Amino acid sequence: MNYDLITTKEFEDGMATILQEINQVKSIVTKLQENNARDEWLTLEQLIEYLPGSVKPRTVYDWVHKREIPFHKRRNALFFLKSEIDAWTQIKKTKKMNREQIFKGVTDENRIIK
Repeated sequence: MNYDLITTKEFEDGMATILQEINQVKSIVTKLQENNARDEWLTLEQLIEYLPGSVKPRTVYDWVHKREIPFHKRRNALFFLKSEIDAWTQIKKTKKMNREQIFKGVTDENRIIK
């Protein structure tokens, strides 16, 4: 086997980089834990009230079944983190805007989907 030898300085620099990256990961995990502790859990009923528009429970169950909405299960009950729902609704809005921009300015004769 061929092993590359490194100097003590290279080893120390590598270890310093690894420790710095570990500390960054620790910081991120701590922030996520703090946000999670402050985050609000929603029941299915609360979610339906929170979502814009008129959403029926059956629709939410379909989304959960298709894994289209972020959810958590505890003892066969569904719960939703408000922050995850906010991010999910923002993503859905962005996708809808992108679809609208694709067809913006396309004339009816060039349109594939009518």
